Amino acid sequence: MKNMMKVYLGDQYSSNYLKNFCLYWMKASKDYGDEWRAKNDLDCLYFDGNLRADTLMSAWTPMKWVADCLNSKHNMRFYKRAKDKKDSDYYLRLLLDNQDKYLPPEHELTVLLNRFLELAELRCNYILLPDRAMNPARYKSYIDGEEKLLFDEVSVMLYHLFDRNWFGKYFESIDAVKWVNRERLE
Repeated sequence: MKNMMKVYLGDQYSSNYLKNFCLYWMKASKDYGDEWRAKNDLDCLYFDGNLRADTLMSAWTPMKWVADCLNSKHNMRFYKRAKDKKDSDYYLRLLLDNQDKYLPPEHELTVLLNRFLELAELRCNYILLPDRAMNPARYKSYIDGEEKLLFDEVSVMLYHLFDRNWFGKYFESIDAVKWVNRERLE
């Protein structure tokens, strides 16, 4: 199967997976809306523009966690979109231009992150949800009026799949077990 990150970035693609994701997010953030997402979100690209597509495991979350952790002694925190800077891509450019400084290549966490990012580009990291509304709920849900941050964790999603108050509500038109098997999440 084609690597859609490679297709999307074209000549800018490299074997530096962190660089690929930074370039992808900077390119994909230039516009918004369903039509734009269908043609520019990596998850949608793997499913021919289907808006129910989703990333199984976010590349940004572990990237941020590792960068924040390795730079905590300098009180640095990284954000995909910089709201406090003139350039909304400020932190992505910082990582792109100074990767070895902020994510030392020999550090164990960086090694693990790079392996994860390599896999995160591939089709195995993308799923087709039964209901589009499940996409943001996988990151943050409100259960009984209380905000629950789930960070796209697969184990949490699978644990709550059959609970009608959680993700079970998205499986009225499709059997959850068949969906798990279809998406190879067993």
